Amino acid sequence: NGLRSVLRKKVFYDMLARENADVVCISEARWSWDQAARDKQFLSTLRDMGYISVTWHQCADNAGYSGVVVLSKIITGKVRKGVGDPQIDKEGRVITVEFDTFTLIHSYTPCIGLDLKRAPKRKSFDKAMDSHLQACRESGKPCIWTGDLNVASRGEDCFERDPAKAGVIPGCTKEERDRFHAILERHQLVDGFVHLNGNVTRDHWT
Repeated sequence: NGLRSVLRKKVFYDMLARENADVVCISEARWSWDQAARDKQFLSTLRDMGYISVTWHQCADNAGYSGVVVLSKIITGKVRKGVGDPQIDKEGRVITVEFDTFTLIHSYTPCIGLDLKRAPKRKSFDKAMDSHLQACRESGKPCIWTGDLNVASRGEDCFERDPAKAGVIPGCTKEERDRFHAILERHQLVDGFVHLNGNVTRDHWT
C-alpha cells in the first residue's frame, strides 16, 4: 500500500481526473517528501491538473509508515503539521490547512490493533485531537475534519453486525466510539456522510 504503490498501478491520476476535486486528502502515504520531490513526473502531472499546493507530513522515523498529504487547487493559507504532541507528531498523522472560508484538518488516526494493545495510544491521540480542534475553532472559521478516522460512527457502519462481536473490533469499541461522539458534540461537528445521504448503511467506518 501507499501512494508510490498506487502510482505504479496508474490509477491515481485517473481518480484525480474523474473526481476533479478542488482538495484531495491522502492518508497513509508511506512516502517521504524528499522521495516525492525527486519524482518529476508526479509533481509536473499534479501541476498540469491544477494542484498548485502540495502539503506533506511524513513519519520522522520511517518514511514507509503513516504520512498524510493534502493537494489543493485553491490557494492555501497557514499550514500546521501535527497537533502539538511530539509523540504523535513524529508519526506524520495530521495536517491542518487554512483556506479563506474554512479550516481543513486531515488526520490518519491510529488503529488500536486487533489485540487492542494500542488503545492507550489511541486515547492519547483522541485527547490531542480534541484540543487541536478547539484551537482550530477559535479562528472563527468552520472546520472540516476528514481522513482515515478509524472509527465506526454508528453501529451499522461496522462490518460485524453483532454488537457483542463488534465491541472488540478496532474502531468499533465502545470507548473509541464514545470519545468520537463526544468530540463531535463538543465541537459542533456533524457526520458529513449521514448529513448528505441519510441513514444509509455504509461498508466502512472512516
